[in-house]
Amino acid sequence: MLDISSCPSSVQSWLTLKNSISQGLGDLVSFSIQPVFNGCLVLFALGYFGLLRWFKVRRLSKQFSWRRSLLSILIGIFLSGLLLLSSPGLALAYQGLVGLVPADTGKSAEAIVILGRGEFFAPQRAETAATLWQSQRAPLIFVSGNHQEYLKIVRELKQRGIPDAAVDGEFCSKTTEENAAFTAAALFPRSIRQILLVTDPPHLMRSLLTFQSIGFTVLPYPSPLPEALNRRQKTMLTLQEYSGLLSYALQGRFFPREIPR
Repeated sequence: MLDISSCPSSVQSWLTLKNSISQGLGDLVSFSIQPVFNGCLVLFALGYFGLLRWFKVRRLSKQFSWRRSLLSILIGIFLSGLLLLSSPGLALAYQGLVGLVPADTGKSAEAIVILGRGEFFAPQRAETAATLWQSQRAPLIFVSGNHQEYLKIVRELKQRGIPDAAVDGEFCSKTTEENAAFTAAALFPRSIRQILLVTDPPHLMRSLLTFQSIGFTVLPYPSPLPEALNRRQKTMLTLQEYSGLLSYALQGRFFPREIPR
């Protein structure tokens, strides 16, 4: 029986805020992927460059030059944000997330680590990990996520014929940082440091950098996104990962460090 009370207390206020932000961002994304948004964006861009041309023709006096510069900068920033939310911008942003992740080398590891992302993602992750285990890429599958994700993935692994002796994990983590810290706490005492890290493509870069910073040698391995995932959901994952990368970078979570206690 899983003893959830043994898990360290999490920052519930942050998780609540994160969910609220995600919901608001989702509403914005729902609008941004509509064709009308992209049409308006083109008109806005034409208007912006037209405005810059108007400033040039008017040849404003030097005393107003700072206003011209400030307005141009603010409009440029706003336009850049809109471009990011456009269909071409989002496609480019997604490729930026997945394109820098090293390709699979085929090397073996000491353990396969599956990161939770919600029960909806469990079947694909379990299938990926089971295939790696059956290919003898590692002798152990370690599941890291909250208790519901943990139970779901373990059930999926058993359905694919993975024996109980080859499955381990932790069910306390709610963030990527906790995934890395709690996994290290469980595997480092067993001298396991080289891992095949399984998660979805957008999440892989942040996970790779976080696990490496704690001391793991990471072989990243992408698990396919569920086919039922719609465009809005894929866009949300992309935007959330860029936000996560920025947040983790500002907190120094990508630099070598000791395991958080």
